[in-house]
Amino acid sequence: TDREFTLTVANAGPDAATGRVTVVGVLNGTTVADKTARFTDLAAGAGKSWAFMFVAPEVGTVNWTATVTARDDAYLPNNTVTGTTEVMAGGGGGE
Repeated sequence: TDREFTLTVANAGPDAATGRVTVVGVLNGTTVADKTARFTDLAAGAGKSWAFMFVAPEVGTVNWTATVTARDDAYLPNNTVTGTTEVMAGGGGGE
């Protein structure tokens, strides 16, 4: 079924940032999301969010990896984050 996820990038500074963030979601070995968002002049200490849709054709665990690339980024270790989401079967009317 259709699902929604929110992607947020935060700029730790000290300068404004311009770049892109890519997020990939894999469910049971199948890529269910592969989205890229761009940001421009994101102030130090600020964040920006985007909402995306994806299709989860079955139950299981979505493994997410988000990676940021930004111009003049001097500290790369904080540019990738991973997470998981459990996709469960939806409930209909009771029996």
